[in-house]
Amino acid sequence: MKYDLLPCPFCGSRDITVIDAAPSSYAVCDRCGTFGPIPCDTGDAREAVALWNQRLDSEREPEE
Repeated sequence: MKYDLLPCPFCGSRDITVIDAAPSSYAVCDRCGTFGPIPCDTGDAREAVALWNQRLDSEREPEE
């Protein structure tokens, strides 16, 4: 399945894989290996994508 994922917050790669496995699903960067966050209460890949895409305001690129 194809997901709309933000790039890795550490290396900037867009090569992200969603591991959809019970009991938890998570996203992992294929370049640097960064993964997570891992949902604790579900194995839902959609939640893993939503959690991966969450960024603190300080991590977002400045708007022009």
